[in-house]
Amino acid sequence: MPEVRAALIKRLIIAVLGVVVSCARTDAESADVEQVMAVGCRIRVTAEGEAIRIEAVATSRLDVNGSYRLDIRKNSADGSSHNIQSGKFSLEANKEEILSTTFLGASDAGHFQARLVIDSNSGSVSCSSP
Repeated sequence: MPEVRAALIKRLIIAVLGVVVSCARTDAESADVEQVMAVGCRIRVTAEGEAIRIEAVATSRLDVNGSYRLDIRKNSADGSSHNIQSGKFSLEANKEEILSTTFLGASDAGHFQARLVIDSNSGSVSCSSP
């Protein structure tokens, strides 16, 4: 019996160490990705009376240059639309910049999908809403 118990404890220790090493490896990989990806993006949606404002927002930890593409698709009882806005940008480090702004009717709030893709000399990143 003591040999069985010792073998079980040894296997448990090996399993726990495997999980710890795996978690440490995942954290290290995440840190590498963060160091490479200096550019971030988000789509900010705010209500403004009878409309909603959709803003393509970029941030960066470094000075970067690049291009963006904002793709907005709307499908509702009022109809459908597809709007694409694109352009070039230059971001200063640690600053937020609105790259593009679009307005939809307030009734379209739950009927659209927006996707922002940013390509820069620091890499590519994308985000979407909702």
